[in-house]
Amino acid sequence: MTAGDAATYAAHSPSPRPQFLALAIVWFLVFPIGFAYIYTHTGKGALTPELGVPSESVTITTSDSLELAASYVPSKNRAAVVLFPGATRPEQARMLIRHGYGVLLLDPRG
Repeated sequence: MTAGDAATYAAHSPSPRPQFLALAIVWFLVFPIGFAYIYTHTGKGALTPELGVPSESVTITTSDSLELAASYVPSKNRAAVVLFPGATRPEQARMLIRHGYGVLLLDPRG
């Protein structure tokens, strides 16, 4: 290859700038927007935690006429506790059940 051929090849070879620009657009614009959309628009299914004891499914009607699903474990000491949705709810429920309390586990609204 001569010096003239190398100059002609360099003049006609694609520049890495468009590829870099496309990659930057995907990385800094499309990926964050897509990730945020998927993260906020897909929910987990309501899971009934495994408590190690039999429970019955019940429905609670709220003051604004919304029906909430719940699980109830009967009491052994004639006292019951209502647990609302939260990260430590299964551990709290198991501890209360071990101590003889009845537990009503409400599922999240919506």
